[in-house]
Amino acid sequence: MTDTPLAQQPGASSFVVPLRGNHFRDIDAKIAWAEAQPGDQLQLERDPDNEYDPNAIRVVNNDGVWLGFIPKEVAAWLARDMDAGQQFTCTVTDDRELAIEKASDEA
Repeated sequence: MTDTPLAQQPGASSFVVPLRGNHFRDIDAKIAWAEAQPGDQLQLERDPDNEYDPNAIRVVNNDGVWLGFIPKEVAAWLARDMDAGQQFTCTVTDDRELAIEKASDEA
């Protein structure tokens, strides 16, 4: 076993991370996260103008509600991949975390 979680290994093709910052979001975001179900698909959006972290990646539900962020230590390398055009899927897990996986290059 490694001391570095898979999510912190640059280039990992799939990993699980917690949602960060939901407690700072408005009531709609808090309710939307509380109502999220395992298997729900979410969107990842780059937030390069974020004043606290230029690598920030927002997590948004399919209704456009901004739920929170990917952890900063993961966003540090994931943002580079997203900026290079790599697509990722994001799914709510049974443990109320985020399963992120590189999208297939196949059409």
